[in-house]
Amino acid sequence: MDPLIADPAFPTLKALAIDLTGMAYYAEKDDALAAALGRRMAARGVARGDVYAAMLEGGGSAEEREALVVELTIGETYFFRYQAQWSALTELVLPDLFARNRPLRRLSLWSAGCSIGAEPYTAAILLRDRFAREAEGWDVRILGTDINRTSLATARAARYTPWAFRATPDAVRDRCFAADGHLWELRPEYRKGVVFEPHNLIRDPIPPDRERQPDLILCRNVFIYFDAATNRRLAEAFHDALPEGGWLLVGHAEANAALFERFRSVMLPDSTIYQKSSDPDERPRRRTTVAPAPHPVPARPVPARPAPAHPTFPRRPLPHPAPPAAIPKPAAEPVTAAPDPGADIRAMIAHEAWQAATAACLRWLEAEPLDPLAYLHLGLLFEQRGNPARAVGAYRRALYLERGLLFAHYQLGCLLRPRDRRAALRHFHTLLGLSAVHAPDGTVAGIGGMTVADLRQATRTQIAALETTP
Repeated sequence: MDPLIADPAFPTLKALAIDLTGMAYYAEKDDALAAALGRRMAARGVARGDVYAAMLEGGGSAEEREALVVELTIGETYFFRYQAQWSALTELVLPDLFARNRPLRRLSLWSAGCSIGAEPYTAAILLRDRFAREAEGWDVRILGTDINRTSLATARAARYTPWAFRATPDAVRDRCFAADGHLWELRPEYRKGVVFEPHNLIRDPIPPDRERQPDLILCRNVFIYFDAATNRRLAEAFHDALPEGGWLLVGHAEANAALFERFRSVMLPDSTIYQKSSDPDERPRRRTTVAPAPHPVPARPVPARPAPAHPTFPRRPLPHPAPPAAIPKPAAEPVTAAPDPGADIRAMIAHEAWQAATAACLRWLEAEPLDPLAYLHLGLLFEQRGNPARAVGAYRRALYLERGLLFAHYQLGCLLRPRDRRAALRHFHTLLGLSAVHAPDGTVAGIGGMTVADLRQATRTQIAALETTP
C-alpha cells in the first residue's frame, strides 16, 4: 500500500482531486490516486499531505492544480476508434445534419473530452473526404475540448506516433498525414475549421461556445470516470445544449442507457446513438443499417486483403527466450518475418467484430496452447473490450512464454502506466534493451506494419512522458 494512503490528509487530498476533475473513478482507486499525488508532491518537494492540500487550496495555486489535472487525466486514444460509430456518423448522422441545416449552411461538432485530438481530427477527415461536395460553401466548425491542457497542446500540434493509427488503413494515413521522422503530422487541409479549447465538463458552461449551438456532441470514454449523479447532470446538459434533431454519441459500454431517456435511441448493429427529438416515436428519415467500413475513400482504389472467416494457425516451434539486453548479439537480427496468423484477428478487433475475434483466439489457443502470440492477441481483444485486468494477465502469459515479445512489453507498459509507474517504466526500458539486437527496419511481431524503429520511438515518447512528470 502506498504510504500516502495512511497520511491523515489523504481523504482531504482525495476529495480535492475528485472535486477538481469530477473523476469519481478515483473514489475506489486509492493506489492510483496516491501514486499520482505522490509524483506531484515529490515534484514540489512536499513530504506531508496537509502541506500539499494547503498548496492546492491556497492563493496562487492554479498552476499546481493544473499540473495535478494533467497527472490524473493522462489517457490514450487513436484515430477511427470504435469503427461502428464512425460508420453511423457517415451513413446516418452527417447526412441527416446536412439535410436539416441546409437553410443555414452551418454545421458544428463538439468533441467533449477530446484528449490529444484523434477524435475531432477523425471527424474532420471524414467530413473532407466523404462530404466535400455537401459542405462546399458551408461554415463548418469542429471544437475539441479537454480538461488536460497538455493533451490540448498535442492536439494543436497534430503530430502523432504510429500507434495512434492502429485502426487506420495505411492508405488513409499516408494521404492525410505527412511523415516527419517517426511521427506523422496531419496535413493542413484536414486541420481547417478544427479548434481546441480547455473545458471542464463538471465546472464550465455547456456548451462551451454560447454563440454556437452544437449539432453533434461526441463524448466517448468520459462517462466512465464520473459518478451516477454527475452523469445524470451531464446527460441533461447535453440534451439541453443540442437543437431539435441534434445527435449525441457516447462510448459503447460506459453509460447506462437510462441516462439518455430524454433522447430518441437509434439502435444500429454494434452501436446505439441518441438524437434529441420532441417525438420519441419519430423514426429516422434515413436507413439505420450502416455500412461496416467507415474509413474515407482513398484517392486511389486500394485493394483490400479479404479476411478469411476462419483463420488458420500453423504449428510452429516455440521461440527461444531472447538474450538479456546486456549481452548483445554480434550482428543485428531482424524480427522474424514469418506469416502473421493474427492479422485477421486484429482486423476483427479493429472493426469490433468481438464474437468472431473471440472465436478466432480460442481456435488459435486450441491449436497451439503455448503460442505467445495467441495470448498477445487475446490481450488486445480484452483491452479493446474494456477489460484491462484480463488484458494484463494475457500479456503477462505471453511474456512468460516469450520474454522477447516486444509488443507485449509495450502494451503492458501502457496499461500499467496510470497505476504503477515503476512497472510501466520497467517494461518500456526492457523493450528498448531487447529491441537493440533487432534491425531497425524489422517488423514487430504481433502488430503488422510497425517497424522496430517505430516501436522504439513510441516507447521513448512514453518514457519521456513518465519521466517528465516526477
